[in-house]
Amino acid sequence: MREAGWGGRTQLERAVDALLSPGHVLFSLAIIALGIETLVCAGSLVGTLIQSDRFGTIIGPVLAACGVGLLFRRTMRTAAMALGGLLLLYTLIFEVPRYAAHLGSMVFRTRVFEPLAIAAVAWLLPGPDAIPSWVAGAGRYLLAAS
Repeated sequence: MREAGWGGRTQLERAVDALLSPGHVLFSLAIIALGIETLVCAGSLVGTLIQSDRFGTIIGPVLAACGVGLLFRRTMRTAAMALGGLLLLYTLIFEVPRYAAHLGSMVFRTRVFEPLAIAAVAWLLPGPDAIPSWVAGAGRYLLAAS
């Protein structure tokens, strides 16, 4: 049953939004921190999410900028699409070929599925109305597979 006021949103919808809001901010701050870590640690990135030393000085600021963009409603969609695309491409270009010969390895699963899961969450963060339906579907399946 819909209540009047607040744009026709139910009390449950408002409660879910209030519950998820801190998660949105924490995810954004974590992406900013990942970008700073990637930039500062370029050259010694072994054991971190982004191990590519060649592009650490480029990827780091882009990740931080995407994290800042995720904080604001106006730039959230663009930042989410860019972050998800960047992490997907990074994984497909750098991680999958490196571990393709070791499909049963736990290291393979972690190195490949961790950035893919973060990419999927980034794509789903703006909500289903803000992104193309195929991206939302791909994000859900990618998160489930990860």
